[in-house]
Amino acid sequence: MGEGKSSVIIPLVAATLANGSNLARIVTLKPLSNQMFQLLVSRLSDLADRRIFCVPFSRDLRMSTGMLETISTLYRQCAVQGGVLVVQPEHIFSQKLTSIDTLLAARDQPGKRDIAKGLSELQSWLARVSRDVLDESDEILHVRYQLIYTTPKIVLTLLKTSAENYFIASNTTANGIVLKKNEDWFFEYYKDGKLISEKLLVKF
Repeated sequence: MGEGKSSVIIPLVAATLANGSNLARIVTLKPLSNQMFQLLVSRLSDLADRRIFCVPFSRDLRMSTGMLETISTLYRQCAVQGGVLVVQPEHIFSQKLTSIDTLLAARDQPGKRDIAKGLSELQSWLARVSRDVLDESDEILHVRYQLIYTTPKIVLTLLKTSAENYFIASNTTANGIVLKKNEDWFFEYYKDGKLISEKLLVKF
């Protein structure tokens, strides 16, 4: 901290990655987003003549063909012009989830098929050309920023036993037990005669 990683190294790396074919994305936390945007503007916009883009994406957006074309155009302009895109983890995940939601909705709503196809193609393009630089990577890579799709799904069925912190458990592929070791929970079962122990991210 305080060693110039954000103020010196990130602008240098961003300018190098933004070569006209890559989409250079600076991924930063929400509280630091405005500061990072202003920093990149001051470092890269004047002498280096690089445009700094910000396209805040939210699942609350009413996605339409026009909206999709606008977002896609901004991304492609940023890549071709050697610009730098400042994004938050929430923006990236919201766009991925919106793409999934629209694909699912398009099965019953034919009017959304063009939008679903466009979002899917945009996601594929982003996966190919994006080069991400993480500011405060220890925070961004924390488990709280994992992408979790919120459709209800049964992962394990638990049956309570008379023993504390001990459950009989089953899923679609195995039967076993869930038990607590120290402060962590594990699902243990046998597969091909071998004991398997899987750590669970659960709270009771």
